[in-house]
Amino acid sequence: MQTELFNWTTPDGLLMQGYHWDTFHAKAAIVLVHGLGEHAERYTEFARYFNKHGFATVAYDRRGHGRSAGKRGHTKSYEALQEEINYLIQHTKELYPTVPLFLYGHSMGGNLVLYNALRYRPAIAGVISTSPWIELTERAPLIKVLVGRIAAKIAPAFALPTGLDPRHLCQDTNAVEAYVNDPLVHDQISAAAGTAMIDSGKWLSSYAGNSNIPILLMHGSNDQITSPQASQAFAGKVKGDITFVSWEGNYHELQHEPNKGEILETARNWMEQYLNSDIKNA
Repeated sequence: MQTELFNWTTPDGLLMQGYHWDTFHAKAAIVLVHGLGEHAERYTEFARYFNKHGFATVAYDRRGHGRSAGKRGHTKSYEALQEEINYLIQHTKELYPTVPLFLYGHSMGGNLVLYNALRYRPAIAGVISTSPWIELTERAPLIKVLVGRIAAKIAPAFALPTGLDPRHLCQDTNAVEAYVNDPLVHDQISAAAGTAMIDSGKWLSSYAGNSNIPILLMHGSNDQITSPQASQAFAGKVKGDITFVSWEGNYHELQHEPNKGEILETARNWMEQYLNSDIKNA
């Protein structure tokens, strides 16, 4: 499996790093959006699994992450993050104009892809969201939220450590150690980014409309970072083809859990059912 790199420049002048994991005769393509503080290269094994089964994967490092430009953990707006995803979808369609596309996001990326599906309604075959940041397992104190909102107005790029405990990511100690020692991983989030995520999470929590795109939402029952209860509640309110899968005893990063093979197979089987359906890309 080869990794092809590509770049683009955002409207506000940031150089973005993209990754393309191709496969011969791809039957579908996955557009991948990573979580807060991490980067797309952590999904190389993920891409290898799906490549083996005929799915190409296209990903990128979000602004302020990985090898992309920007202050670590900062975005000027939530809409800027959505513009990046819209670009990646379009780029993937140009690479694979004749096969179905699936949008796949984890954690903060899980929030972003759900919002993208419901607000932008892209012409794709489906959305998979794992451990989405709809609500955090432990809500931030109200005073901290208020200070963050003030800072977002007067110093939006001001960043603080997230306080994430790497031991809460998954139960694979090797994966946790790799995360801790990864020079491209960071633990920063800016006032603007944090406020945007709280607001988008509230929007998703209150959404009770339709989704014209099939959604698979998966969450570990022992996630100590993002709330599995919020994910289940979201899946229960949205009208449409929504599937919620709770992974008993699993932590936050399902793609790195000891039973990741079963989890990835579930995602693959879910996508497979739409490959021969009437759902087509525009």
